[in-house]
Amino acid sequence: MAVSTSYKGAALLEDVSYRYPRAAGLILDHVDWRIARGDFIVVTGPSGSGKSTMLRCLNGLVPHFSGGRFGGEVRVFGYDTRLHGPRTMSAHVGFVFQDPESQSVARIVEDDIAFGLEQAGLPRFEMRKRVEEVLDLLGIAPLRDRDITSLSGGERQRVAIAGAMARRPDLLVLDEPTSQLDPWAADEVLTSLHRLNDDLGLTVVLAEHRLDRVAHAADSIRIVKRDGSIVDAPPAHALALLPERDQPPLAQFAGRSGWPTVPLTIKEARRGLERPLRDFSPPSPGVCDQEPLVRIEGLSIDRGPARILHDLTTNVSAGQITALMGRNGSGKSTLIRALLGILPISSGRIEIAGRNIVAGSTKDLVGIAGYLPQDPARLLFAERVIDELNATLSH
Repeated sequence: MAVSTSYKGAALLEDVSYRYPRAAGLILDHVDWRIARGDFIVVTGPSGSGKSTMLRCLNGLVPHFSGGRFGGEVRVFGYDTRLHGPRTMSAHVGFVFQDPESQSVARIVEDDIAFGLEQAGLPRFEMRKRVEEVLDLLGIAPLRDRDITSLSGGERQRVAIAGAMARRPDLLVLDEPTSQLDPWAADEVLTSLHRLNDDLGLTVVLAEHRLDRVAHAADSIRIVKRDGSIVDAPPAHALALLPERDQPPLAQFAGRSGWPTVPLTIKEARRGLERPLRDFSPPSPGVCDQEPLVRIEGLSIDRGPARILHDLTTNVSAGQITALMGRNGSGKSTLIRALLGILPISSGRIEIAGRNIVAGSTKDLVGIAGYLPQDPARLLFAERVIDELNATLSH
């Protein structure tokens, strides 16, 4: 395929193939993609299908940072990414990773957002102006003086997005930007992105699994399948092509009701309710009558001068699935870490399987409780999966 040098859009991938170092096969296999200026594109698909790799082609991280074997051509605003690496491309492409901790540089939130602007040599007045803009835009002004290490995972993710947006890139690329955000914060961030796309013409590309929040704002959805095949389609058509388990609730409802088109918003779904519905009933929740496995009585937790949890009492029965819901920074992760003896408690009592849990008792819970943090990389130490499993079983 001849490579186009006349495309005037935001980005162009032509015949792009890529294999990671020491990988057996290609993660990208002859991929083509055109992104017009001002587009809002959502990329979705199963984990491991190559979504993140495709996004990293847009700012030159693939192949300059990743190494491996690269073929084809990527042009972003006229720049050939084989000739211009991430340093050059960062002036045009803002990038937000899945793991916000990997983007933190400075200790204080305000300084971390300003870091990229300092590297670009912006005047101090301009830096102050841009930092204030993104703090207000993302609703994180109260965090400006906080230590990065004191933030929750969701709060860190919003700071990472603010840092990328502060540079006012022409293209903003986000790899699952709502993965660690509570529903309210996710809606606020995505609304901000939609407004920037509509009002300023910012080109936005984001990978996302939770399509119910973004499908209505997208110009198109790119579905990346595990076998490497790719489908680009308008949002309603794309949602209909997904397996039902991956569809947003509205799309599932429309499919089960036999509607000819998939609604993208509640407003569209209301119109659809005028049509006859098939007779189906939602599954009934199960009732658990098992004895409590976890007992929490009068639990309070302080971190510094702040009280994170206050006088919490609850039980969790064996065989029960319990979901913790709340705003970022409300104490969900703090509670889970206290349950496992990772964090000290200020007052109260925690019992798991009859064992009194205090700080430092984590080793006593081996074989009883498992823990997966927001960043799973914290638990991974070996190079290969089999070595990781063997290391876990040996302790």
